[in-house]
Amino acid sequence: MMGRRKRKGRNRRGFTITELATVAAVVSSIPAGAYMKAKEKAHQTECISNLRQIGQMVEMHKMEDDDTLPRATFYPADINADNSIYKILKSQGDTSRIMTCPSMPDKLKEKTLTFVYNDDLAGKRGVDNMHKRWLLTEFTCVSSIAPPAHPNGWNYLFADGHVATHRVVPKKITEARAATERPE
Repeated sequence: MMGRRKRKGRNRRGFTITELATVAAVVSSIPAGAYMKAKEKAHQTECISNLRQIGQMVEMHKMEDDDTLPRATFYPADINADNSIYKILKSQGDTSRIMTCPSMPDKLKEKTLTFVYNDDLAGKRGVDNMHKRWLLTEFTCVSSIAPPAHPNGWNYLFADGHVATHRVVPKKITEARAATERPE
């Protein structure tokens, strides 16, 4: 009876040419445009998820602070300043991974905060029309030359906790844009 022969040599560690050719064929069959759309949709979904989590943290803050919205500034020079939404919500949990939109430019993401806060609502209680009042949106909306963060516009967290995407920039921001762009 012949026994099985043991293979001499080493264990297989790589891919065969056939496996590599198959993967290359599948990847190359995906149009670049479709890949970019899928990637951007994933970024928008992650951004919406981040804003929803921030909304939950704002609600927890309100429960601890007599139903008062955070006393945060529009966009702090230092994210660790006392009036930074980043620092204010830190007491509710780790904010470092949710305070950025993945569609923002890398230079902005390095700052760990890519959202601006509606400081008109800072420290307010019992806000009227909370479903219409934006609380946070993406930083690029403050520039008239920067394109929207996502194909459908900018994501907004509203004071009632819901998140929506809009192409229209809030009046407060468009007025501030106009004031900074006027020639002297």
